[in-house]
Amino acid sequence: ATQLALWKLLNDYGVADNDIDGLNGNESAMLFMEFSEYGEILTYQPKLSELKLEGEMTFSFNAKDGRWHSEPLTLVEPEHYHGLYELTLPDGVTTLHNLTHVYGNEEYELVSDHEVGRDETFAIKANIAWLKDFKQYSPSPDIEVNGKKFQHMAGSVIEQTALYAQFQHNMEETGSLSVSKILVGNNTGQSFVFQLWFPDKWISGVYGDMEFTDGFTQFELKHGETKTATHLPAGEKYYLAEITNGDYYIESENNTGIIPKNQTIAATFTNIPLPELTVGKVVTGEQGDPHKVFTFTIELKDKNGKPVSGFFEYWGTVIKSGHTDKVEVPEDGELNFVGGKAQVKLSHGQQITLISLPYQSAYTITEQEENE
Repeated sequence: ATQLALWKLLNDYGVADNDIDGLNGNESAMLFMEFSEYGEILTYQPKLSELKLEGEMTFSFNAKDGRWHSEPLTLVEPEHYHGLYELTLPDGVTTLHNLTHVYGNEEYELVSDHEVGRDETFAIKANIAWLKDFKQYSPSPDIEVNGKKFQHMAGSVIEQTALYAQFQHNMEETGSLSVSKILVGNNTGQSFVFQLWFPDKWISGVYGDMEFTDGFTQFELKHGETKTATHLPAGEKYYLAEITNGDYYIESENNTGIIPKNQTIAATFTNIPLPELTVGKVVTGEQGDPHKVFTFTIELKDKNGKPVSGFFEYWGTVIKSGHTDKVEVPEDGELNFVGGKAQVKLSHGQQITLISLPYQSAYTITEQEENE
């Protein structure tokens, strides 16, 4: 079959004595003939300028596997190049499927186990075969054996051209965000819950100490602890909040902002216990009536001097002293401050403790019966 196809090819090029009336239905011969007529062989010297890299050589951190990925890339080559392009990559960088080469016009992706440096080299090289000439080769001298001469032969002059190119690459700009917890006063060992989210960048995966889902994460911190999210997209807006503040006044720093490029922004949450106020009554002297009920007016103002309104819980207790034996404990409850004022009734030995009052608030207490 090969013989028949070559004869047909030689005849097509006008080489004498190679005419074949037919191929007698030989399927293999027909296949060879088809390739001889339509074979995609490059017939000119390839040039580097005809290659084009589609896609950005920009590496971005992928939180799902903790590695840096390029965008999908394609080395576009002209028809008939059929190049096998060997990759020259930095240590720790390979294709997604761990190949050391790629084919033209096929998509691939580069993956790095580290943050790629600016001075690291990315290059491709290939030896492209091409048809320089097509020649007829004739026996010399014209030898005859048993009345038959050697046939003329057709041959291709094939050469190879080496192509080599380096590619520029970029790194996606990233930054980090650390969150720290400080508790003023006694360290109770309590955990505080935080939420961090990116409204415009729905990242998912593990970024340093935090794991995100669709741009959102929730985590806990105790006094003195810090967690840091790394490789966050620079230039993106974030919101950070503590959602279990309990009976604390919270001072925060950098609870919202923009992730800086190649820097770490530090957010700090300081919890200060909210103040409590205890009001108690003691009656002394021989004329004192331990069963009489006394009325107290409590006036509250915030740190700016404005009246405080609203409901505040209190606990009822007994004053621990030698004058308060057999005293009935007042029930727990709440006081409603209207226009900054509320009243409570107490008898000898009783007291209440208002909890979670406004931070840095001021108070004044008067007893209605003090002049009786």
